[in-house]
Amino acid sequence: MADVAASDPIFSSYILASAADLTEFVWKKHVHSIYLPIAVIAVVHAVRISIVTRLVSGGKQSQLPLFQSMVLNMVVLFGGSTLVAVLLGIQLPVLVSPLAIAVYSTVHASLYLSGLGTMLVHLHTATQPFMDIILAMVDALCRTEAIASYGLVQMEQHSSPSVASSFFAKLVIGALISGGAPLIITAFQLNAPKWGFVTPPWVERPTMLLNKDLVGGMVVVTTLTWLTAPKASSWTAWIAPHHRVSDVFARFLSVHPTWRAAEKPLQHLRSVPYLSMREAKIVSIVAMYCVLAAPILVGSVLAWFKRASQKAVPRRGRAPKSKKEAVSIVEALEVEAAATGVEATPAPAPRRRGRPKKKQ
Repeated sequence: MADVAASDPIFSSYILASAADLTEFVWKKHVHSIYLPIAVIAVVHAVRISIVTRLVSGGKQSQLPLFQSMVLNMVVLFGGSTLVAVLLGIQLPVLVSPLAIAVYSTVHASLYLSGLGTMLVHLHTATQPFMDIILAMVDALCRTEAIASYGLVQMEQHSSPSVASSFFAKLVIGALISGGAPLIITAFQLNAPKWGFVTPPWVERPTMLLNKDLVGGMVVVTTLTWLTAPKASSWTAWIAPHHRVSDVFARFLSVHPTWRAAEKPLQHLRSVPYLSMREAKIVSIVAMYCVLAAPILVGSVLAWFKRASQKAVPRRGRAPKSKKEAVSIVEALEVEAAATGVEATPAPAPRRRGRPKKKQ
């Protein structure tokens, strides 16, 4: 009983547990249990990766042939995990994932040949930023699962104790799994018809390494490690005592039934994780989604305000390019004059280019 109790987290939540059950159901739901035992979310993610491949290679102006586009599709899928495998000295995921290669390649080739891929790219362009906000949820779900089930597991099972216990190594692994593929693509120009190694732009401009994909991976690793590590409470001792952190969590979460039955005060619980892994994944998915969606929302709001300000204020200081523009400016000035009581000044007439003709 002591061993079971020691493995139980301090807190639990009905909402987080229900969301975890839903997430596990999504991953286990197959297209058909007999004829096509492939998870529905895997097919959805394959479509998402195909869209990313088309956008990376130029979108509607993509010039990549089918096979080259399929190779780029595999780089987008396995690029980050391949870098992780090379750094940790383990087997490459692409060598042990024949089913994933078949599914993602078939989906991408089908969209490429049928023209549906081009239609999806058009739809993505026409419905921005709403499509990006929706697809960010798919990215957050799949990337968090990859970091938790592959990256952190490989770290914990590493033969070197210094690597297995290194938090910095976990940050690097999480960042590469989430956004490592663009680093490879830009270094070898894999999104162009002719490949070649060049100085990557993220080397010339290191600020590009602070993009939302890499930062999101580090946020997921930090969240999972802090919520599930048995000794996480000692990491925040320099910020606040352990019982204060537990008291904050207790406002939003319920104490696990094991510790509630034991009637043990929170400040006496040591070397016990705050949450279980399945519930911590839900918190990490939400954190990843916020990191991915926040720049999209902020950029859209700023672009909307910019367009609104350009439409509201008429342009002055230059001649209008056409008669229609001159009429619209005059009308705007008349409305402004009616509101302020100041006489409107008409806009100058458009100037004709070229030398005037000589009178004969």
